[in-house]
Amino acid sequence: MTPKLERPKVGHFTLARQQAFTRWCRDRHRHGCKTISILSYLKAAMRFAAKPRVITDARGVEREVLLLRSASYIEDSEGRFPRSPSPPLPSRAISSRPIGS
Repeated sequence: MTPKLERPKVGHFTLARQQAFTRWCRDRHRHGCKTISILSYLKAAMRFAAKPRVITDARGVEREVLLLRSASYIEDSEGRFPRSPSPPLPSRAISSRPIGS
């Protein structure tokens, strides 16, 4: 019998885990910054859940609810994602001879 896995909570998605996730996407799957920027969807979902809403409950009573007390910080700027190092230039491309000689 396998142990039951704990479901992740919003608070588990810390900045350190976000950065580890972006490195994993880059290194394991070769995703670029544009692909990894899907974190902006998660950011939007968190903001949506942290915004007060007025609902009508089962008894017909209107009340204000919050799904989350606050939205977690989500780093979704492409400039902050780790980039893959540029491949080195071939050694023959680097030359001290003038072009055409």
